[in-house]
Amino acid sequence: MNYFKLYDRSHAQAWEPKRPRSGGLMALERLGLHSHAGAWERSKLGDFAPIAVAIKTYLTYIVPTKENASSREETLKQTAQTLYQQLWQPLTPYLQNKKSVYIIPDGDLHLLPFKALRDNNDNYLAEKLQLITLSSARDIVLPPLEGKPTAAAIFAAPDYGDDKLADSVCKTRAFDQKNIYFCPLAQALNEGQQIDKLFIKKQPEPPAKLFLKAQATEQAVDALIAPKILHLATHGFFLGRH
Repeated sequence: MNYFKLYDRSHAQAWEPKRPRSGGLMALERLGLHSHAGAWERSKLGDFAPIAVAIKTYLTYIVPTKENASSREETLKQTAQTLYQQLWQPLTPYLQNKKSVYIIPDGDLHLLPFKALRDNNDNYLAEKLQLITLSSARDIVLPPLEGKPTAAAIFAAPDYGDDKLADSVCKTRAFDQKNIYFCPLAQALNEGQQIDKLFIKKQPEPPAKLFLKAQATEQAVDALIAPKILHLATHGFFLGRH
């Protein structure tokens, strides 16, 4: 078992790692803790500031626009390779002959799609390893869920509000808590439909459940019972304490 905690120490508090039940490997953002014969070793992965800049660049260029059309693909490639060198390359000696890695990101690292990192040969990290992202260290020792998983569920482009509140140029806006309009997320509907087609082609049985627009509701999500895959193609909005 390989276990990584990618940790932004720029706002760190004192933290003492606990070894997973099955042993393994843990890595922090600036410090790598590696389990060898029951002991932990540390190795520096570098300062977080340039990593944060690279993450911001990657997230900026991942969205296609007219302004970045000419440089987008090359910038994404170079940034993904830079992040691979900064975050992943120092850990590769500890991952020989390994197939699965658990990642627990912290801070800005939550925003980074690790599977999209590329090595110098332009191979995606997802092509080398199965990466599993966890929300906390305790998730790795939680007991498995009881019962068999049900069919995959896909939610895409939910209706967020009254279209009468929309401008001619679509903008997310709110007059108050009762009059909020979230502009539809570009390509979310197409994303859900394309993923459904992939399931039909690759895993036709049992068929995936597709929920689009008015069908993609919180109540429909709550009604699901242990879907083997839950895909949400939608916005993520945070309304403070409301």
